[in-house]
Amino acid sequence: MAITGRTQRYRSSERLWRHFCPDCGTLMFAEPVDLPGRVSVTLATLDDPDAIRPTVHIWTSSKVDWLVLDDGLPQHAQGFPAPAPAA
Repeated sequence: MAITGRTQRYRSSERLWRHFCPDCGTLMFAEPVDLPGRVSVTLATLDDPDAIRPTVHIWTSSKVDWLVLDDGLPQHAQGFPAPAPAA
């Protein structure tokens, strides 16, 4: 996946940057501060939403009741768990 065009970002929480289109305001993706290289992509913004496959389901506590997630992927009621502190 490649990011083309201009984005801007804001810190929506201690752990998360949100990137958006500065022209129309559309949320493009979110980037956890403490998980380098991982992003959460807004599928509707992709030219080909089938080009990427999910690896995890987050915020499942907010999903609609009729949605059944039975694909075997890890599920988290809230966002990504924070990484364990280094020993």
